[in-house]
Amino acid sequence: MLREEFLKEVAVVDPTSWIDKVNLNARVELFIWRMCKDAVPTKDYLMKSKLAISNMCTRGCGEVEDVDHVTTNCPKMLKVISILINGDFFIPIFNSFHQCMDELKSLSGMNSLMAKMYFSMLWYSWSNKNKSKHVKVEDSESIIAANVVSFVSIDKLIKVLSNYWDAGIIIDGDNKNVIQVLQKVYNKEKKLSGSTEEADCLSLNY
Repeated sequence: MLREEFLKEVAVVDPTSWIDKVNLNARVELFIWRMCKDAVPTKDYLMKSKLAISNMCTRGCGEVEDVDHVTTNCPKMLKVISILINGDFFIPIFNSFHQCMDELKSLSGMNSLMAKMYFSMLWYSWSNKNKSKHVKVEDSESIIAANVVSFVSIDKLIKVLSNYWDAGIIIDGDNKNVIQVLQKVYNKEKKLSGSTEEADCLSLNY
């Protein structure tokens, strides 16, 4: 009884506790948690903390780099989403981080892969932006999209792929069958979420 009351209190105090059920990579989960706590050093955050003289996005899009921009409105990230959608992955577009969290929370129970892919995309986009500070050149949107798919597939399907590996369906360097297995699992989750459309084999334009 006391444990149930404690868990209810935790759920009320921490509205982000549902993220644990998505089974994110530890680095991605920490990034999302920090984003929810407004503890990610966006340009707007740094300017308000008197650690930067400008709050404009360093990608040159002419917009303020705040939490909403980083998670939903960044033009580069929207291009990544477009590439993923063209690859037959349903990735929603949100207007704000608050809307993003609310809707992904609602959808995560039916399609956790979509939530995992979106959160992983945010982490990759942010990491790639920071990468440009050191190497001066960011990865292209296509490379980011491909990295997201690869990252999520490895994290999501490690047990599934091991079964296919043992059965001899997948061999070393066999990227095609890995993608096909990912699509089968994704289609299964789409059906569970109520969608009747099946995704074809993934095709990303490099």
